[in-house]
Amino acid sequence: MTTTTRIQQTRPKTQPADRELISVREIPLTQGKVTLVDESDYEWLRQWKWGLLSQPSGHCYARRLEGRKCILMHRFILSAPKGIQVDHRDNDGLHNTRGNIRLCTCQQNQGNSRPTTCHTSIFKGVHWDKRDRIWQAKIHINRRSIYLGNFIKEIDAALAYDDAAREYFGEFARLNEHLIEEVKRNGNNPIETNS
Repeated sequence: MTTTTRIQQTRPKTQPADRELISVREIPLTQGKVTLVDESDYEWLRQWKWGLLSQPSGHCYARRLEGRKCILMHRFILSAPKGIQVDHRDNDGLHNTRGNIRLCTCQQNQGNSRPTTCHTSIFKGVHWDKRDRIWQAKIHINRRSIYLGNFIKEIDAALAYDDAAREYFGEFARLNEHLIEEVKRNGNNPIETNS
């Protein structure tokens, strides 16, 4: 069963801050999951049977098979050429509306990735240095780690990462600013060192 849903979508900060209503449809996948697509793409896409592709990283994507070839819906919608990646702005691989997917380089796609769960900080680009007992900020560019500094406050390290991410990744930067605001709003102060 498919449904039509109207959602409010906020454009990224690099575009005008207006809100618009867009029509979104659900296409059923295997394993009881659905993918979201624009209503204008719905009829075209539903002519194929789409399944769920679950990655070990936890990411999920809509895909179909043509013989032994795996066709990913987000790449199919944008006709992504070989060597070019497709980024999901909200990191939800099942949200395939045109306003949420965009062509990008590998580096740009990494700029919009979520922080890994194995780090000692909730912030992207920040980790606790056990030996020196201090917060460190780093950013990874073209498979190279760039040291951004040591910080007494975890939030200061997160802000340093955000500054570097804006410089290196531009509109593709996944920033910590929303987490910083949430931490301040909830009164959960990140750890400070006892230097």
